[in-house]
Amino acid sequence: VLHITTLDNGTVHVTMMDVGTLTAVPDDAWDLPTPCEDWTVRDLVQHVIDTQGLFESMVGRPVDPGPADDLVAAYDLATGTVLDHLRDPETAATPYESPIFGATTFEAMVDGFLSFDFVVHGWDLAHAVGADDTIEDRDIAWVRGRTDELGDLMRTSGQIGTEVAVGPEASETERLVAFLGRRP
Repeated sequence: VLHITTLDNGTVHVTMMDVGTLTAVPDDAWDLPTPCEDWTVRDLVQHVIDTQGLFESMVGRPVDPGPADDLVAAYDLATGTVLDHLRDPETAATPYESPIFGATTFEAMVDGFLSFDFVVHGWDLAHAVGADDTIEDRDIAWVRGRTDELGDLMRTSGQIGTEVAVGPEASETERLVAFLGRRP
């Protein structure tokens, strides 16, 4: 199940993929397809690792890519690096000039994008490997709030797909992922 970690300062909303799901991926499941078109489980996890490195590099801090043959260890390394930088008020406040959002900080970009990515790709991973893919209500509310805040930008930029219709019996998780363009 996905979870939220709020740091001591209370201003950062960091959602991590469930490490239990990640470590439980069977050896023969890494090449399974995911709800992300054209991505296998391996591709999805590598994307999550790479995206963390991308956000670190946007503020001039490259991340050690970790071992290429051990995605769980590489994920732990990338996530640990991001969390360490969020726990330090100085590195969390590193300025960044976003071409979309203007002047912002590392902390704000992690909060606004990586947290979203972790919730959505956490579901993608769990769904692909047949694990519990239920998203917690607080994460659903947060993701919906973020998509409402950004409006059409997320769809026009390709970050989320066209909404998929679901029936009235759909769970809150199914409604959210369908809203994001995934088939529950």
